[in-house]
Amino acid sequence: MIQPLTVGIKYSEKFIVLPEYTAKTLQSGGADVLGTPALIAKMEKCAWQSVLPFMDEGCDTVGTFIEMKHLSASPI
Repeated sequence: MIQPLTVGIKYSEKFIVLPEYTAKTLQSGGADVLGTPALIAKMEKCAWQSVLPFMDEGCDTVGTFIEMKHLSASPI
């Protein structure tokens, strides 16, 4: 049985901006800074990890909408 989710579930993760996460590498821009696609992937991972303990085996989540502001460049 799926456990009910509660407001306030949190999960966080720190990471280093590596060359493979840059806008230049991901072709979302030409700068060697954290690319928005990499940031969104990290955010989706955190969202998934936050609810994983509440899901039955074999269940999963899918993203359907995201709204965010990437406010400043994060260099390598």
